Amino acid sequence: MRFPKLNNWYRGMYDLVPVEVNVPEYPTKPGTPAEGDRAALGALVKSRVYNPYPKGVKPCGFGSREAPQVRVFDGIPKGMPDALVGSYGELGLDDKVCFDRYGRLGSYGYGYSEKEGGLGEAVFRSTTGEEKVEGAHSVGGFPLKKIDWRGIDWGTLQTECSVSNYGRFSSSSSESTGRSEQGPKLPRTAILIRTWTGYKYTNNDIANLRSIISELSLLSGGEYTVFFLMHVKDSTPLNQKEKILSNSGLPKEFWGLVSLWNEPSMRKAYSTIPDDSAGFSHRRLPGDLGYLKLPVCGVYRSTFMPIQQFAVSHPEFDFFYNWEMDARYTGHWYHLLSQFSTWSTQQPRKGLWERNERFYIPAIHGSWQNFVADTQRRNNNTIFGPVAVPGVMINPTLPNPPDGVGEHADLITLNPLFKPDDTTWFLRNDHPGYPSPSTPRRASIVAFSRLSRRLLMAMHSENEAGRTMFSEMFPASTALIHGLKAVYVPHPIGFDRAWPLGFMEKTLQTSGRGGVFGVREHNLLSGTWYYNAEFAGRVYKAWGKGVKGNEGQEDRGERGGRMCLRGMLIHPVKD
Repeated sequence: MRFPKLNNWYRGMYDLVPVEVNVPEYPTKPGTPAEGDRAALGALVKSRVYNPYPKGVKPCGFGSREAPQVRVFDGIPKGMPDALVGSYGELGLDDKVCFDRYGRLGSYGYGYSEKEGGLGEAVFRSTTGEEKVEGAHSVGGFPLKKIDWRGIDWGTLQTECSVSNYGRFSSSSSESTGRSEQGPKLPRTAILIRTWTGYKYTNNDIANLRSIISELSLLSGGEYTVFFLMHVKDSTPLNQKEKILSNSGLPKEFWGLVSLWNEPSMRKAYSTIPDDSAGFSHRRLPGDLGYLKLPVCGVYRSTFMPIQQFAVSHPEFDFFYNWEMDARYTGHWYHLLSQFSTWSTQQPRKGLWERNERFYIPAIHGSWQNFVADTQRRNNNTIFGPVAVPGVMINPTLPNPPDGVGEHADLITLNPLFKPDDTTWFLRNDHPGYPSPSTPRRASIVAFSRLSRRLLMAMHSENEAGRTMFSEMFPASTALIHGLKAVYVPHPIGFDRAWPLGFMEKTLQTSGRGGVFGVREHNLLSGTWYYNAEFAGRVYKAWGKGVKGNEGQEDRGERGGRMCLRGMLIHPVKD
C-alpha cells in the first residue's frame, strides 16, 4: 500500500468531541490543539431531532402512522478525518453533527424486527457501552419510536400531499427566465429514481427509499415529488403496468410512484438519430469501442432520453433529478438538496466553466475565494455565452445569458465538468450527428444530477434534430452550446488514505491524457464518490451494518461504539 490507510473513519459515538476542537487524522492542520486540549461534550451522549425545514412548512401526514424522525449527535468522533475534496462550510452544510445508523434510518424500519413492522435489518442489541448513550426514549435503548410500515401506500400519501400544497408552487412556465423572481412561489422538483425490472431490492434500499420520499416529499410539504422511473427490460407492453410491477421485484408499497419506459419507445421518439450499432454487433472491436455495439437510444448511451420524455409529459415540474439507486447520504436529504440549490443559484457565470473543471481542495486552496482567484490566474479565457458547433447550425436557447447571480442552475453535477476530447476517456467520441471531431464537449462522470426543464427541452430538440452524445456528456455539452448555466457543486468527498497533499493536487487537477477521467481513474477508487469508488461501499457498510469491509470487525467495542459520520454523499453502494 503506497499511502497509509486512515483508521478514524470507523471510530464510534462513545467519544465525541466538538468539531471546533477536533484534530482530524487527515489532512493535518497547522496550529490545531493538542490531544489533551480537546473539550468533552459530557459523560452522557445525547441525540436530538434534526429538523432542517424552513419555518412555516406544514408537513404532510403519514396516514395513521407517526411521522418519521432523523436524530443526530452534536459533535463527531475524536480524530475523524476531514473531507479532502469539497467543503461543508462553503455549501452551508452542517458539519457539527454526526449520524449513526439508527438515528438516521431507524424511523424507516432499520434496526427492528418484521414482527414490529420493521425490516429485520441490523437489529438493535444493547451492549456494554450503551449506557453512555441517550436516544429518543431511554438510555441504552433503541433511539427511536418504532413505526409499523406494513401496508404503507406511498403513492396515495404523496398524491394527497401534492393536492393539499398545490398553491405553494409556481407553474413551470415561470422558470423560463431562469431567475428566482417568483415571490413566495417555489419551483417544483421531480426526483426520478432510476430502477429496472428484475432489480433485487435490499432492506437497506427500502429504508433509503422511504427516507427519500419522507424527507423530500411528505415532510417538505410537497416541495419535491418522487417517482420510480422503471426501465422495462423485457417485451411486455407498457400498458400492462400491473403485470410488469408484479414481476418487477419492486415492493408493493412503492407501486403508486412508478412511471414505465422501455428502449423501443425511446427509439420511436428519437428515430432521426443515426444508429449503426447493428452493423457492429458481430464485429470484434477494441475494448474502448465496445459501446458501438449498443443501441444509440439505449439506456447505456442515452440515459437521459427517458427523463426528457418524462419532462415533456409532466409540464408541472421545473427541475428533475436523475437519481441513482446506489447513491446514499448519511445525513438528511432535504438539507443536502436545499444547499445544492441555494449555492448553485448564487454562482456567477464569469469563470464558471473554468471553475467547473477543477476539484476544490480546501487543504490546498484555502478559502473558496482563493480557489476562484487561483482558477482565474490559470485560465482567464472565460466562456460566458453559447459556444458554436462546427458544421452544425444551432439556435442557442440563451444567446445572451445574464451574469448568473440569482439564476437557477440548469445543470447541477457532483463531479467536475471536464473536457473529454483530449483525454483517454473511451466514450469521448460518442457524439452521433455532430460531424466534427472538435465538437465542443463537457462531461461529468456519475449521472446523478439535477436538470432544468429548459435544459431537458434543449436536449430533446437536439435529439429530434438527429444529434446526441454519450449519457454523461450530453447534458453538460448541451448546456455549453446553448448558453445554459451548469454548476459542479463541490460536495465533501472523503478518501481512505493519507495522500500527500501536493501529490493529490497534481493527480486530481491534471487535465488531458494524464488526467483522472480516463486511464488514471484508479486514483478515485479510494474516495466516496465515483462510479466505481471502492471506499464508498466499504465505509457505508461499516456504518450501516457495523462490519468493516473484508476485515469482518464489528465497530462497537473496538472503536468506541457505533460509527457516527457527518453527512456524506456516497456512491456506489451495492448489495
